[in-house]
Amino acid sequence: MKYLIATYILFGSFWGISQTSLPAVISTEGSSGLFWSEGEFDQRTQSLSNAFSRKLFRGGEISESEINKELDRHRSLNRFGRNYGLNLAFVPKKMKFFSSEHTNWMFELGHQSFLSGSYAKGLFGLAMLGNANYLGEQVSLAESHLTLVDWQHLGVGFYHRPTGSYLTLNVVQSSAFASGDLPVGAYESGADSSWLELSATGNVEYSGGNFGQSWGLSLNGRFQYHMPTGRFGQVPILMEVKNMGIVYMPETVSYRVDTVLRYDGLNLDDILGFRNANFESANWFDTLQVERDTTGSWQLLPASIEISKPLRFVSTTPWQVFYGVRAYPFIRYLPRLHVGINAKVWSGFHAGLVAVYGGFGGFRSGLYVNYASNKLYMGLGTEDIYGLISGKGFGKMLNFRLVCAL
Repeated sequence: MKYLIATYILFGSFWGISQTSLPAVISTEGSSGLFWSEGEFDQRTQSLSNAFSRKLFRGGEISESEINKELDRHRSLNRFGRNYGLNLAFVPKKMKFFSSEHTNWMFELGHQSFLSGSYAKGLFGLAMLGNANYLGEQVSLAESHLTLVDWQHLGVGFYHRPTGSYLTLNVVQSSAFASGDLPVGAYESGADSSWLELSATGNVEYSGGNFGQSWGLSLNGRFQYHMPTGRFGQVPILMEVKNMGIVYMPETVSYRVDTVLRYDGLNLDDILGFRNANFESANWFDTLQVERDTTGSWQLLPASIEISKPLRFVSTTPWQVFYGVRAYPFIRYLPRLHVGINAKVWSGFHAGLVAVYGGFGGFRSGLYVNYASNKLYMGLGTEDIYGLISGKGFGKMLNFRLVCAL
């Protein structure tokens, strides 16, 4: 049961991609053709250390003292998340968008997996230690939630060469979807463990199936705006929208519960014992007053909006500052803020530092390196260098970007 709950738990010729911790990059000239690829792997918890998470999910002995150490670090509500994906885009050199002089057709392909949620401190404590440590106490389980979506997309649209702005319409195929919400939840037991009371109001939905069963549409786009700043001239601002779309899941299984139950002569292990048996055949649905339904449903993708101040690789300034904010408006997600400084190192090589707060976790810092020439841009970075190398960190993150001018 503890594992189940823990799981719940181009220089001078192109623009960069701004949805990773690598800073967005712009130039004043547009290439007539482009190919770019970017990938990101980001997993993070607000309260569980890397060393503990490794033992929990990959196996290993976990002592009670280790659990208590992790539990002491927990807040009343603890965020966690995972976001990884790979995206490819192609702008053909000679394919004008309806004969437009400055606009080309654009094609993109990608896979994305997104997980975001939070869990109550009491839920972690009960899952890892059982109810023995909570006799005679009331434990809050409220506000725990989960969102999980895996999907692939194939899109077509236009790319404006002078500015690097683009817009694509994508066909989406979802391979997995799950959501859960427990706005009200509490557990209480007698001091002698002779009784327990469980109150819960919430729902769970999930859907998954074979390729080709769940389809939808989405929009991806990026737009530039030059903001007047008086004596500093005009500052370029990028706005990027990703995965603004919807997908139809033909067989969505949903469970709803709204109940307050009290049991005498029963302990928590009895309640949780359904993990080793057929859940429905054990009549737990009737006992816990759980309603089950299966139907088709429309689900929103985890759309993101990011606004950032990018870098100019053509700038003669040896130091540049960049910053931005990313939000997921349709899910519960703390906006992610980042600010960084970029240094021109040597002949096309750039390096920088970035500080990040929000998103799936708290404060972290990272670094990146870039190389740019007339035809090629490469970047590799992380927004959490400590978590990448240390078991005392709270996640791992790595991303890359490759852009070729054609």
